[in-house]
Amino acid sequence: MKILLPLMAAALLLACGETKTVDAPLATKEQLSRVEPLNWWVGMANPVVQIMFYGSDLAGSEVAINSKDFTIEKVSSSTTSKNYLFVDVRVGKNAKAGEYDFILTKGGESIKVPYQFLERREGSAQRESYTSADAVYLLMPDRFAQGKIDTSEIVDLLTDRSEPYARHGGNLQGMIDRLDYIASLGMTAIWSTPLWDDREKGGSYHGYASSDFYRIHPLYGTNELYKTYVAEAHKKGLKIIMDLVPNHSGIDHWWMADLPFEDWVNNGGEYKQTRYAQTSQFDPHASLSDLENNTDGWFVANMPDLNLRNDFMLNYLAQNAIWWAEYSDLDGFRVDTYPYNDKWKAAEWTQKILDEYPRINIVGECWVNEPAFVSYWDSRTKNNDGYNSKLPSVMDFPLQGAINNAIQLDEVQGWNQGAMEIYFILAHDFLFQDPNTLMIFAENHDTDRLAHFTKSNAAKQMIVYSLLATMRGTPQLYYGSEVLLRGDQKRGHGGQRVDFPGGWASDARNLFTGDGITASEDSVLQHVRKLFNWRKDVKAIHTGKMTQFFPEVPENLYVYGRYNDNELVFVVLNMNAAARDVKWEKYMELFDGYTTGNDIVSGNQVRVGEPLTLSARSSAVVHFKK
Repeated sequence: MKILLPLMAAALLLACGETKTVDAPLATKEQLSRVEPLNWWVGMANPVVQIMFYGSDLAGSEVAINSKDFTIEKVSSSTTSKNYLFVDVRVGKNAKAGEYDFILTKGGESIKVPYQFLERREGSAQRESYTSADAVYLLMPDRFAQGKIDTSEIVDLLTDRSEPYARHGGNLQGMIDRLDYIASLGMTAIWSTPLWDDREKGGSYHGYASSDFYRIHPLYGTNELYKTYVAEAHKKGLKIIMDLVPNHSGIDHWWMADLPFEDWVNNGGEYKQTRYAQTSQFDPHASLSDLENNTDGWFVANMPDLNLRNDFMLNYLAQNAIWWAEYSDLDGFRVDTYPYNDKWKAAEWTQKILDEYPRINIVGECWVNEPAFVSYWDSRTKNNDGYNSKLPSVMDFPLQGAINNAIQLDEVQGWNQGAMEIYFILAHDFLFQDPNTLMIFAENHDTDRLAHFTKSNAAKQMIVYSLLATMRGTPQLYYGSEVLLRGDQKRGHGGQRVDFPGGWASDARNLFTGDGITASEDSVLQHVRKLFNWRKDVKAIHTGKMTQFFPEVPENLYVYGRYNDNELVFVVLNMNAAARDVKWEKYMELFDGYTTGNDIVSGNQVRVGEPLTLSARSSAVVHFKK
């Protein structure tokens, strides 16, 4: 810092009773390259925000602000680098929105750093979130659609659609342009994989190796365009869910060249591979070495493992989530790789978000295949070790596995096959205080595509969508599977995460508009539209009870009812290669007060007790009302 601020002026600044203009020079980029969060808000539940200043030789600086309504509670310097300051600022109850000046002084020299505290949106803290009444559409921005954006600053960021692990050029404008399509499917929420800046070499398209948590990648657009995307989605009745990654950043994250603390990244910034032993988090017999490897090991070599036990890191990541919610008006979050964090600190991180937004939904990716393991991460579970994840929702991976196993079989030979495997997973719902909070799905960006399991059989695919539309929980669909997208499994994740046909102007077919769609693709698409648009208004599906019936061998019918005091949805899934008759006498306990319903799939009227035959690989979703 080369400009001198008289010490008397600094003293007046600290003593002043109102906002004052400070006669100090603005910080240059050479002196100060980053201030994060980029801004903050007055009226937050937690009145203290911790601001990171990063620049040349900042350690040891004194910090002041030109208003009595803000208090500098603590200034912390880095223990590893001389270039960081962490400043705890208390926002007073009477603080007004506006731009204020921080003054950083060291060795008698000072710089001025303007910083905005904004007004919150009305009702921001009590915002509604996604629930089991919603249907979530998961998409990968790079592979979904390309729209027109300003590319003048990204000429060095190459795309190559022929290479599965390269960027293909999908962007936020492409997503905005296709919002009507997504809404037409009956979807009411969108979860996209991360859109942050990600400069990973040879795979940055997926977004999970962030190089800057506060910046949208230039190939996707800008922060402002992301805010526009959220606003345009809201106009069409679509909620937006942001994907968060507190477990890791990318190896090219800007701070990796100059870490603020030795324990900012686990293992001192040195790569140590995790063995993915998530069970060590709840196994009462787990070894300490297994637990440490799970929480401190890196997910892969190019994803440094972030240390939530460092309180500055914990604050940084919690404030980052809150910043995006407040800045762009988000409706909820999904959390990647939740069980790979220190679980106690991950719960603190989650609670910090919930403190600001008590009604917001946060679904955790806890990829374990036993219902008991999943229930450990549900905040409603009373675990023996006293652990509470604070997560309002978790992903139902056991059901996903059962669906994929069942749909592959044309006939069953014994127990725990086909419909029975799904039945047994649901029988574990006693482990959950409210299984309706689970997120259910048949596939996502990390799994094989549904069409791999159905072998692109439209009839089988439609059975799965009948289940997802009527099962307890919040359904999540994966982009393109509604038109039988399959991808190339032999080319790994990159090959499975295929481009949506019609997302690029040069595409031969446009399945967004139906140009070039095949009969089988269209049959699945119309099935999805019919079921999920109907689902929007069916309370028995959103919050109703469920009764399921034991599938006989070899009948292999999965039958269940969803109901409340006013309506019943009777679901029959025939996964067999042969037709099956519905034996009404087995299910009569459901039909007290109901005689006639409408099959949403076929459009036919159904009368209880009259012959009902389901053709091979088909479903009936019969809606009864009192």
